[in-house]
Amino acid sequence: MTSLLKRGAFAVLASLLVALVSANATVTGEFRIAIDPAKEVSVFFSPTTTGTIRVESVFKPLGNKYSIKLLRSDQPEPLAQAEGIDALTLTFAVDRPLPGVSWRLIVQNLADRTLSGLVEITYPRANCKELAAEFSLDLRYVNENVPLQDEQCLVMHKTMRSIPEESSSGLQKIIAFPQDPEIAGQYIQKTIRIYGDLQGARLARVFFHEMGHHIQFAHFTEAHQSHWEDLNKRSGSDSDNYARLYGRTNQFEDFATMFEAYTDSTSGILATAQSRNSRGKPILFEKVKFISALLRHDRNGTAHTYIYRTDSLFGDARILRASVALDADNVPQIPDDPEWEEF
Repeated sequence: MTSLLKRGAFAVLASLLVALVSANATVTGEFRIAIDPAKEVSVFFSPTTTGTIRVESVFKPLGNKYSIKLLRSDQPEPLAQAEGIDALTLTFAVDRPLPGVSWRLIVQNLADRTLSGLVEITYPRANCKELAAEFSLDLRYVNENVPLQDEQCLVMHKTMRSIPEESSSGLQKIIAFPQDPEIAGQYIQKTIRIYGDLQGARLARVFFHEMGHHIQFAHFTEAHQSHWEDLNKRSGSDSDNYARLYGRTNQFEDFATMFEAYTDSTSGILATAQSRNSRGKPILFEKVKFISALLRHDRNGTAHTYIYRTDSLFGDARILRASVALDADNVPQIPDDPEWEEF
């Protein structure tokens, strides 16, 4: 009974910790740590703009003493420190960017037994700060060797801004994980997981794919879902009916790969679909029209849709979107020289 009570108390404290950090989150490193008696563990991190560093920690078994200290490589003494039991908190204001300066948190076990717990360090990163603020997102990573980088936040920010609000709203969290040979991205309950050090256009395509899942799970109406299930069922195993072979996995990957292809090059997937349609294979064409209808909007009293192009640009992603006329059959009318908006 005692151990169950302790586990319950730890869970409550951890939940409170997450709520406190998420309220002003920029980027949060989330670390599960075990420390032997009289030993210490260091965690390194790198703020890149002004803002507040907030450290929250919870360790068990409850009732055992430990300390946390915040240090910077250009200062001989701790910037902030705390000592106590169970849950400890530190805050420190970063008033100017300090390139080349390393930051670290030292956690020291002052008890006579091994302690294990959760440490969360929330700190400001320039592009991540903007992404988190504009879309009310909780941005996290779980391994100090694979932090969420400014460049990654910039790409994801551009990607989300290019998607209409009625389709992008409701996403709650983005978490960076170490590389996994089996997977590049994942969508679970309004959370996108990114695996490995993805950058530039590659990251944009993965993120568009996962946003495709978000659109289907969070924004499809019953009519949308019924229509898509019918298209997927009619697709069968014929690869010509899919944008990517991976789309044959299930109806959800079918839509996500279609959305990825549409945002990578609308003109490209449309041309492919029209070619297959002319050969008596209309399903891919119907899927393109399904997405263009999802992105329909009125402009000067006439129906329009968005078209996309995602390019690589010196390691970055160049995301372009244009509003074009939509005909009565939901086919985008793409001009030779669209008026691209760059994100």
